[in-house]
Amino acid sequence: MQDGGMTSRTVALRTTAFVFGTSQRIAHSLSQRTMGRPGEGSVIRSNALPEDVARGNRASLVRGALLDPGKAVLAGQVCGGAVGIISEPHAGAGFREGLPPIEGFDGMVTKTPGIGLVCYSADCPLIGYVDESVPAVGIAHASWRGTMEGIAGNTGQAVLSLSAGRRPLLRVSFAPHIGPCCYEVKQDLIDAVRAKWPNSEAWFVKKGEFTFFDLYQSNRDIMVAAGIPVASIGARPRCSKCAPGLYWSWRAQKEAAGRFGAVIGIRP
Repeated sequence: MQDGGMTSRTVALRTTAFVFGTSQRIAHSLSQRTMGRPGEGSVIRSNALPEDVARGNRASLVRGALLDPGKAVLAGQVCGGAVGIISEPHAGAGFREGLPPIEGFDGMVTKTPGIGLVCYSADCPLIGYVDESVPAVGIAHASWRGTMEGIAGNTGQAVLSLSAGRRPLLRVSFAPHIGPCCYEVKQDLIDAVRAKWPNSEAWFVKKGEFTFFDLYQSNRDIMVAAGIPVASIGARPRCSKCAPGLYWSWRAQKEAAGRFGAVIGIRP
């Protein structure tokens, strides 16, 4: 395996199982925050963390799923609804020095064994998809803007498009993200959501004079509207802001927040 630029500062990266109780052929992992120097454990560069160390952290995340970082692909993430179909020519984007992330996509799918799909977050949902009938996998970064653009349903449909006539065996699961306990929103976001999705009242939680947005429920409902069976969608995860020692949270740490990452792929 290629080391993707890993240095001694990245050896403390913690990972945990991302989502699925699936076959041994499906690889998945989720990184956790490390409580060392500022930015340590982040998979994206910051003022406190240079790109070579962040790239090494990404490599460590991918190796934790028993995949080759030299064949992994990092999404550029523009908070939109576009999904890319990833194959061998994309391998190494965002991992090999000089190869930038795949720009323009917040969702990626593949049926190519050995390719690790990687997204990152600091409160937004990261959503993993597995269709074991192919097999095929996908991942989505669902910011509130991406949620409004239907990224969760778009990615699910893109995974199903790879089934080639087989009866799909789709499973969907959410990584930890900010919950309706903590995601307070203002009127401009509320108005934008209602304009795009008129039947969205269940996505808002009122607490006195404050309104909170439910990213899990909204993305779940959007997937169902896109034709993803309810039974395929996993349970609500823990809130990232409520667990700042485990996960980076923009709402908790502001500009000091790094990013945790998720990888999913098919082992060769």
